[in-house]
Amino acid sequence: MKYRDQSNFKFIIEFVSNLKKNHSFYSERIKNCELAQDPQVQKESSQHMISLEVEIMRASYETTKNPIFIWRALMCCIDSELTFPKWVVDYFYNASLNILNASYSDNPKREKDLLADALGFKSSGRGNSFTRYKNSVEEIYPALAKVMHEKTTSDDSFETIEGRVANEAFPDDSVEADKHARNLRRWREMLQNIPKDLDFR
Repeated sequence: MKYRDQSNFKFIIEFVSNLKKNHSFYSERIKNCELAQDPQVQKESSQHMISLEVEIMRASYETTKNPIFIWRALMCCIDSELTFPKWVVDYFYNASLNILNASYSDNPKREKDLLADALGFKSSGRGNSFTRYKNSVEEIYPALAKVMHEKTTSDDSFETIEGRVANEAFPDDSVEADKHARNLRRWREMLQNIPKDLDFR
């Protein structure tokens, strides 16, 4: 199936690919997937790329604690027939325990609130889990790709470029621009921790 936000995920996959200095590897996988006549080769190449996407979901979840990234990883695994990573299984196992335990509690909360708690959906700060997920995918990911694009042609530090990109996004609001720059830096540092030798098998 096609995800509504699939085009935005291409931005972040490209970013991580360049960040890990291994872009040719990922590009070759995409090329194999697009050009191969053998359906099995197409399937394996696609699964390699999805494996990277799932790893990005893990890092994104660990950074934001937003469970929607786990649901996204689940869909990726199901659609590509990949084995569920342990961190995805652990989330759904714990969510199941929470739901069952809620059945035996005297908590006066409404059912939808109990379910949200059990699944780890929490509203804190601006918006909710859904709006924050949308912000990550539609604003942070493309902005990071722009940062990487500028980095390939500039000797400026990541911090300098992130500040420049943030100022372009919020030219009339220095407070929001500073916040956006800090956010880009946090995400970039998080993505740098994805193993370069990630096993795609």
